[in-house]
Amino acid sequence: MKKVTITCFRSGKRSVYPYRIINHIKFNTMKKIFILLFAFFLLINVTAQNKVPETIVDFKFSNDFVFGTDQYFTNGLQLRVYANFMSKSPANYILLPNSLDESIFYALTITHNIYTPTNLDTPLVQYHDEPYAAYLLIGSRKESYKLSKKLKKVSEFQLGILGPYAGGGFVQNTIHRLLPTTEPAQGWENQVANDLAIQYLISIEKGLINRDNFEMNVFVSGIVGNPHTEISSGMYIRAGLFEDYFEGPGLGYNKNLQLYIFGKGEITYVMYNAVLKGGLFHDGNLYNIGHNHHFLGHTDFGIAIGYKRVRIEVGEEILSSQFVGASTHLWGYARITFGI
Repeated sequence: MKKVTITCFRSGKRSVYPYRIINHIKFNTMKKIFILLFAFFLLINVTAQNKVPETIVDFKFSNDFVFGTDQYFTNGLQLRVYANFMSKSPANYILLPNSLDESIFYALTITHNIYTPTNLDTPLVQYHDEPYAAYLLIGSRKESYKLSKKLKKVSEFQLGILGPYAGGGFVQNTIHRLLPTTEPAQGWENQVANDLAIQYLISIEKGLINRDNFEMNVFVSGIVGNPHTEISSGMYIRAGLFEDYFEGPGLGYNKNLQLYIFGKGEITYVMYNAVLKGGLFHDGNLYNIGHNHHFLGHTDFGIAIGYKRVRIEVGEEILSSQFVGASTHLWGYARITFGI
């Protein structure tokens, strides 16, 4: 029987557990997350009305522990708050313009991503592996929807910090201390140095097939700045019961119940990645992965269920190898979108 040795970070005591027990712990953790999301789903809908909410909150939590790994992109938090007050953001002057017949949604965004090497048990620098890194970005986002043309335009300006001030080590090791099967990572003192993070993002999406129960869209997107400069192109499909994709974020328009499966695939050409090479404005980094792959494949698929003002999504993402010697990486996520 396959077994796993776990060391308690407080006492240093080592214990050996059957692998099936470790899997059972992971399953119970995911089950608790799902139960909390479902309870919130019911709570929001008790007093919900079938109309477009004035404020929409979209929260996504990503982590690779579902697949028993703790490496590369290992944890992500994404928050978008669509609200009228963001229509007065000064950043809107540099976002994409819109026509009068488009539906406009402005949002405040927060993004926090954490990256680690494969081996978390050594304090030594791992020069040929993914560096320890984290960034925290705050953004002003604008989404424009034109239902008659099946067209969606997104632009966003983000500003923040890359490096220790982003708190990646604190967040990861706090999570590790809460889980019985993990220990704090040992190498965060070697992370990518502090640097200014500033990005501008554009995405344009066009519907090709838009039936009552099936949609297929194509898109192009680009990011310029630090930590990422890249361009992407891909396709998004979904099948089931859903709101029309080009009406808006998808809550409270025409359908009470939504239930669908979805998938997205894209090819990305990476011109610059500060997570692997260090920031643009600081040249004292320990890491500089020289043999990184410029062309990457990325897929995202899952299932979503929604009722009136709440939608819950669970899915899996797969990213191809980012540099020579790296493996393909998988992680899971849970996402909840609700209107207030």
